[in-house]
Amino acid sequence: MLLLSKTFTFFSLRTAVAACALGSMMSAVQAEATYIQIIAFGEFGPPPGDSQAPPENVVELFSKVETNKLVRWTNCITAKLGTRMGLLLKHTGANGTHLPVEVELHHPPYTSLDGRTRTVESWSMNLSHQPLYTGWHFDESHELVPGHYIMKIVRQGQIVYSEHFIVVLSRSDCTKHS
Repeated sequence: MLLLSKTFTFFSLRTAVAACALGSMMSAVQAEATYIQIIAFGEFGPPPGDSQAPPENVVELFSKVETNKLVRWTNCITAKLGTRMGLLLKHTGANGTHLPVEVELHHPPYTSLDGRTRTVESWSMNLSHQPLYTGWHFDESHELVPGHYIMKIVRQGQIVYSEHFIVVLSRSDCTKHS
């Protein structure tokens, strides 16, 4: 399968200061640039209809997790329990390093089980050289809200990437949004 990728460059304040001190902004910045590569986006998880026996222990559970398997490269996601949408991404900076980022998911309002209205979910992750999945799993019925969703990758307070998704109630509605 051919996967297209999107690559983005980020510069830290430390990199900019070091570059100015060296008197050659471009060469120092280029030498220390960190890239985030978006490998895939869309619907993730085991292929539809691929049912597996439930794991017997935690170790087996983690060995069977298949959230990083791209099921469908799309921005149109059908809202149903068990559906996952998200990104597969990695960084291409210095080998063996981790790149901390925040992930934000902006979505239509829903009322959580504790009675609060929510429009944003966020979590931290450390990117590595290995592709990692980040995304949203529709696992509660109150989360099944159609509309526009935006997943943002934030690095040092800056939005460095965003992907727009449309969540629909029926797969046939995806043709109306393509």
